[in-house]
Amino acid sequence: MKFRTYWKTGDYKYNPNEFHGPSFNYVSIPIQWFSKQDIDTENEAVLRSVPAVFSLISICLLFLFRNALGRSGTLLSGILLVVSPSLLFYSRYYIHETELFTFSLLFLGSLWCYSQTRKRRWILTSGIALGLMYATKETFVFNVAAAVGGLFILLGLEKFKGAPVLFLKKIPLTHWLLALFGLIVTGLLFFTSFFTNWAGPVDSLRTYMPWLNRAGGQSPHIWPWYYYLQRFFWFSKDSGPHFTELFILLPAVLGIWAGFKDHFSPAVRRFSIFLASYTLLLGIIYCVIPYKTPWCFICVMQGFILLAGIGTRYALTAWKNGMVRAFVCLVLITGCVHLLGQANQLNKKYYEESKNPHVYAHTISDVRNIVRTVEKLSSIHPDGQKMLIQVITKNGDCWPLPWYLREFDETTGWYSDVPQDLRAPVLIFSPNFATLIKEKTNNASDDKTPHYKYAGFYGFRPGVFLQIYVEEKLWSEYVAKGLAADDDEDEEE
Repeated sequence: MKFRTYWKTGDYKYNPNEFHGPSFNYVSIPIQWFSKQDIDTENEAVLRSVPAVFSLISICLLFLFRNALGRSGTLLSGILLVVSPSLLFYSRYYIHETELFTFSLLFLGSLWCYSQTRKRRWILTSGIALGLMYATKETFVFNVAAAVGGLFILLGLEKFKGAPVLFLKKIPLTHWLLALFGLIVTGLLFFTSFFTNWAGPVDSLRTYMPWLNRAGGQSPHIWPWYYYLQRFFWFSKDSGPHFTELFILLPAVLGIWAGFKDHFSPAVRRFSIFLASYTLLLGIIYCVIPYKTPWCFICVMQGFILLAGIGTRYALTAWKNGMVRAFVCLVLITGCVHLLGQANQLNKKYYEESKNPHVYAHTISDVRNIVRTVEKLSSIHPDGQKMLIQVITKNGDCWPLPWYLREFDETTGWYSDVPQDLRAPVLIFSPNFATLIKEKTNNASDDKTPHYKYAGFYGFRPGVFLQIYVEEKLWSEYVAKGLAADDDEDEEE
């Protein structure tokens, strides 16, 4: 809805309390423009194209790591980005994390390229990438903290081994300033809405107060420390199949091991240690923080996939025996096929069921039947799309109904409790309000309160349902015109 408002009015101001960073709205513009569709009538496929495009860009960005991963490692990492059940699932989910995933990959890739070439364009790119991460989501600070921690671990290990630590001392001050320039300019462009909202940069700092409260426990998204490990590496629920991405960790462990061997050049060995430290620290940060949603962990999976590439290169170059190499290839192919099979199940069979470890507060397809019913009711109502609708949901938990009912946004009221006046010809509400609504309508003493008929019980999210009541006269006309029979056909579809 935030993007819809920006697309229709051209007005966007960063909100420090919700909706995360501003970049997501701006990067959605080209895809919306190329679609040539009306945002009020299009289906969600256009917006789902945004994370899909960023997922494709992520695959291309692996080219930056080719000198570290080698051909075999780059190939495997690319395949893992494609067949990973979690990454494939979120590659069509309109959230900031897919964009953050891409920008963090660009950040790491440009740092690696700079460490190899010392060219200014790469240090500038790293600053811009960090600025894009900053403008995407507040959790970018976790990536930065993990990167700084990983660097200190690398320096400590190098010093412990007695190796000279010169790679940081060789960075000129002008290059540090160039990276800082890229970060600041990129952040300012987005948070000021391209120099039209100068409160944006300050708000980008103020945003951490509400998010710190949520991360500290003031949120319904509070889970134990092992939540991500369970969701990504060993999950089974409601008698469903077991889902696991443990296979990715197998070559990733080899990638960590390679950092402590002398098989690769010092640069690749250092990168392996840094990447391992960064990934493990980032994973620990996400596990320790009580606030958890499954998509937040995909940046950790990114690190494991890069390490898996290094591990694959190590296995196929350090072990010279042909039989051993053949066995390694067989294991890798089997693991990728297993991941692909799981991805197919998650995205085609269990895409909206609680058996899927990545279905979390997702809207299920039955919401489209709600929209169809409302649209058909409006088609016979005298006010058409100006028909009044009252939506009453527990704790105001109505998202994404505002998006699906956006054609009626001017005449739709949103409530977290039953309002005093029930006037709308269509009521959509959480079932726990049914008794109170019946009492209000049945005991109403004025002629303005309509009498309602039950019009349907719909799934909204796994385990969450909504009911529809329709004004008696409107419902009678709806039934008489055979539109109610169409509802049964919609459900069968």
